[in-house]
Amino acid sequence: MQRSERFVALDSWRGIAACFVALLHFRGGVNSHINDFNIFANAGLFVDFFFVLSGFVIFANYASRLSSGESFFKFMLLRFGRLYPLHLFVLLIYIGFELLQVLIPDLGALAVHEPFSQRGEQTDFIISSLFLVQAMGLYEDAIIAFSGPSWSISVEFYAYALFGLLLLGLKTKTKWVLPIITLLAFFWLVKTETYLGTTLKYGFLRCIYSFSAGALVWYFYGHFQGKVRNLVQKPSHWFCLELITVIGVVAYLSSKNAGVQQMMAMPVFVAVVMVFAFQSGVISRLLSHRFPLLLGTLSYSIYLLHSFIAGKAESVARYIAVQLPFDVISVSDAGKKVLGAEAWQGDILVLGYLATVVVCSLFTYKYIETPARKAVRKFVNKGKTNE
Repeated sequence: MQRSERFVALDSWRGIAACFVALLHFRGGVNSHINDFNIFANAGLFVDFFFVLSGFVIFANYASRLSSGESFFKFMLLRFGRLYPLHLFVLLIYIGFELLQVLIPDLGALAVHEPFSQRGEQTDFIISSLFLVQAMGLYEDAIIAFSGPSWSISVEFYAYALFGLLLLGLKTKTKWVLPIITLLAFFWLVKTETYLGTTLKYGFLRCIYSFSAGALVWYFYGHFQGKVRNLVQKPSHWFCLELITVIGVVAYLSSKNAGVQQMMAMPVFVAVVMVFAFQSGVISRLLSHRFPLLLGTLSYSIYLLHSFIAGKAESVARYIAVQLPFDVISVSDAGKKVLGAEAWQGDILVLGYLATVVVCSLFTYKYIETPARKAVRKFVNKGKTNE
């Protein structure tokens, strides 16, 4: 079975979404214009876009192969090689920096708390993170400290296992089970009033709620793409569809999403994947240019690295700020001291932070992600490269 087509526009969407999540985790301590836009405050919901897109891509690449009897072990090993090496690297960075503070106490000036003092930095959480089970219901939602974004990697890995087993057992009948899984996850998240704000406690259900929907989009695309292309032929019509979808995402994320309204993130992102999978409009062509594609390529590194860089960048910036002969600190409406006496100063800091994240991601993609994936793929395929 040959690999399915590459959905380049969706790859770029993933990179842009990762950058939005990165901006979310740097806005709290900075006086910047980004604080004026609710879309950045709600950017955490882009994680659910990742889940929808993962469901779509995994089923696009593996539904037929697993249904035809391809090795489940090989499938999971490939997924492990994709996710775990960078996760381990980032976790070790966190642990290493905390150890440096123990060995070199002066580094404490750049930290906001004592090393290994937070609930999510203790031994049990480190061990659960090493085994990728930290978000499988072992903890309450509020204790993430080390490698916070990795909670979604934890649940996604086990989502691969669940849906891989379903494809092996039910084969083509899996598509009839997916709506049931989606509805069960929906009702549980609503019943427990955790919605899409849960991470560690019901993160797995949050994941499969959107992952299974993404898988359904693949079945729709696979069965009806020809009819849709015959129905919508003009590039101008595709541009209208893409523009409406983008406006829908911006409008939804710019609104105050609380409670059950969060559950609408999944259908909003389903529409994005559905429309941009066809990559037939002007916006898709723009997303196929080099820089958006680069962000898509680096998206996993951007997503996992940004939290560490955000914390350290803010600490370093605050340390430098008090040494400067002019004022670069102001007080927010909430009474908190934030970086940026003027919003433009904060804007420069934010852009510098995001550029740092992208540059560091280039390094980890080249020296961590790529070699690990090649090594695992070589082992799985015994020298072949036809994954």
